[in-house]
Amino acid sequence: MENIHLHFPYNREEFIQEHLFRYHLVTKSYKKQWTQLFILIPILFIATTLNHGKPLPFNFFAILTLFSFIFGYWLYATSNIKKKGYNKKVLHYADKYDELQLECHFEFSDLEFKYWDNEKHFYYKWHCLTRFSYEENYIVLWIENNPQFIINRHQLKPAIKTQLEKLLHEKIPFSESKISSSKKKNSDELIDQ
Repeated sequence: MENIHLHFPYNREEFIQEHLFRYHLVTKSYKKQWTQLFILIPILFIATTLNHGKPLPFNFFAILTLFSFIFGYWLYATSNIKKKGYNKKVLHYADKYDELQLECHFEFSDLEFKYWDNEKHFYYKWHCLTRFSYEENYIVLWIENNPQFIINRHQLKPAIKTQLEKLLHEKIPFSESKISSSKKKNSDELIDQ
């Protein structure tokens, strides 16, 4: 089989979009925790009010409600701090790669997958990639639970896209998307934060 070579010149807007999306993929498990917590707090609050005859230190539900509220606030605060730090780092690298005029290359063969650009070079045997998925407009190559490489499907020519998808289906397991289609953020939102 002939190797599939992809070349993407650096585009600051796309770089920021892909990294915002990567952050969304990595943090999607937190949404389940938030949902559970926001369901739990009102239930505990109702249980606390129904059990109002006991003094506060002995009311198990009041203590649990207070703990859940504090834990929820802590989760919210730390996730915002992490997101701001991540956004700052993405903007730093966006500026750096703009200066470098980064050129990204992907090469797919029967034996391995390669990625290189102006500053780094990666080789992966196919067994190192644990799965791939289609997430919104992207092909995502995963190593464990980390979205290691993201390729915008709209940047691929139809023939290349078909050839690449066929090769990926042969070499690594396919995983259905586990996220719902979300509102697409643009890079201006990142810069404003």
